Amino acid sequence: MQERSGCIEEDEIDLRELWATLQKRKMMIAGVTLLITLLSVVYVFSLKPIYAAKAMVEIGQINQKFIEPLKEIQTKLSFEYNVGKSATMPSLQSISIPKGATGILNFEVYGHDNATARTFLEKILSEVTQKYQQKTDLYLQNQKRLIAINQQKLDETTKKLKKMQQDLLSDTHHLQTLKKGDTTLAAIYAIGVDSKQKMILDLQNRLDYLQSQQQSLELSISDVFVKPTQRVGNIALSDFPIKPKKKLIVVVAFVTGLILSIFLAFLLEFIAGMKQEQQEN
Repeated sequence: MQERSGCIEEDEIDLRELWATLQKRKMMIAGVTLLITLLSVVYVFSLKPIYAAKAMVEIGQINQKFIEPLKEIQTKLSFEYNVGKSATMPSLQSISIPKGATGILNFEVYGHDNATARTFLEKILSEVTQKYQQKTDLYLQNQKRLIAINQQKLDETTKKLKKMQQDLLSDTHHLQTLKKGDTTLAAIYAIGVDSKQKMILDLQNRLDYLQSQQQSLELSISDVFVKPTQRVGNIALSDFPIKPKKKLIVVVAFVTGLILSIFLAFLLEFIAGMKQEQQEN
């Protein structure tokens, strides 16, 4: 019990000494804390405000597949625009893929005011949409060219089929009007009729194939299979500066200054104690 009470007394003495040191150096502690806090306030108000502008772009699709893998596009654009590495304003700070979104890239730009950030973001969005829209446009042009070629084949086949059908009717009519005794000429017409019937069947099969191909080609350029690269929604602007966080910086500076000043107070007290011991010895 005596040992325990002795420990408590020592702890009380230590706490009293610590408190006495703080009381002795309180002006210095307050001064250092105030100085660091004031310096942080001056620093905070010397910084230019930073505003953010955000917008999303939907990457186009061809045959229900993205023009390029989304991660690949993100990496390419991040390198091209030096994302997050530029010290000048305005600058593109991030290109991200929102969670749960399909084919969407989110762009965020920083600027010293909303107007500058918005203008810079508009420029980037225009460049990105044009770049990837060109690939979609090239695909559409190629498909439309194939549609035109296939339509020409359809028209030619239809024309041949009609001509062949007319010839078949003519030969059939001649065959029916021939005299029974004219077997040689009847045989020639019969061979012609049979040949034309086979050719008509081939032309009909080809026509069916070309029509099926035409439908597939026309479907390939529909909205179901081709989606343009386009902006999603409007540009979102921040109502207040996102940086610097003035209150946070000042609070951190105050706490840091307080801790530093207390440490300095104990250090000075320790040095003073060492000198006093040397003088006594």
